[in-house]
Amino acid sequence: MLGVVKPETVVRWHREGFRLYGRFLSRRTERGRPRVPCELRELIQRRAIENPTWGAPRINGELWRLGCEISERTVSGFLTRVGRNGDARKRWLTFLKNPRDVIVAMDLFTVPTATFRMLYCFFVISHGRRRVLRFNVTKHPTS
Repeated sequence: MLGVVKPETVVRWHREGFRLYGRFLSRRTERGRPRVPCELRELIQRRAIENPTWGAPRINGELWRLGCEISERTVSGFLTRVGRNGDARKRWLTFLKNPRDVIVAMDLFTVPTATFRMLYCFFVISHGRRRVLRFNVTKHPTS
């Protein structure tokens, strides 16, 4: 049976056909990345809260040791959702305490003398033992 059809009708049929075909494909096969299990998400969040100095690489390494194959980027995405800002002073104290044995502080300052001349002092102190490592005084700062 033959009939006359408008071009808009043919276009509508094609659109509906493609829409139905797309629905068929999405039902048949799973597409995209598999979801991260709820237990693994909770484990990432717990590790992030319990260890505020750990970043995504460290947490990812710990998860790999446990046998959880997850990418570092996925862990990083969950860390931004945790929102572990915390107290800034505690983070700063933790930063200072962890590598305390290898941190040194140094300063170069001037001291005016009674005759209005300048002496330049260089001072280095170790944070681990609170010990002066170096102290020099000179009239010429480039010497």
